[in-house]
Amino acid sequence: MFTRFSPQESPERRSAARIAPRRPAAAIALAVLTAFASFAFAGCALMGGEDDPAAAVPSVVGTWVSSFGDGFSLTKADAGYQFAYVSPSYPTSNYGGIVVNEPDLTATAGYLTIHVTESGEVYAPLEGTYYVLRWEELGARGIKQGGAGKYTNGTPAPGNAGLATREDAEAELTKENGYFDVLGPYERQ
Repeated sequence: MFTRFSPQESPERRSAARIAPRRPAAAIALAVLTAFASFAFAGCALMGGEDDPAAAVPSVVGTWVSSFGDGFSLTKADAGYQFAYVSPSYPTSNYGGIVVNEPDLTATAGYLTIHVTESGEVYAPLEGTYYVLRWEELGARGIKQGGAGKYTNGTPAPGNAGLATREDAEAELTKENGYFDVLGPYERQ
């Protein structure tokens, strides 16, 4: 086990020989294994990958469904983001549109302003209007979300159907103005 040194060898040579591997194949195998493990670990996201719903930084982007079966999706489109709300029980409340503001989609709370391009036209904002949606408590698996809704003695406010301009929608359809009293819980799909 000990390395023998001749009296003629320099102290530097003796030191190098002591730390040099005696079995080069084992040293190479250990180096390869260490490199492989390092690359494998570095390639893993510690809390989820880009396509993993449990990603380290949650985002509103994705598909979300409530325990009642309704749901919404926010997807990347050519010109920004596309929002869609679908309620299988009440198809006349379905609507969708293009997001026209630039929210921080990773914030725990925020709002989307959409230009409505599709509408069920009964319990939904009207096609061609601007409408605001709010979210709170964004997490890796859950979120609370809702569209602007306000009722006085059972009568819906005019803003529930959307407003003519983005500026009007963002000024009127706010929590401070009595909208968004109820946000529903949704789970990421």
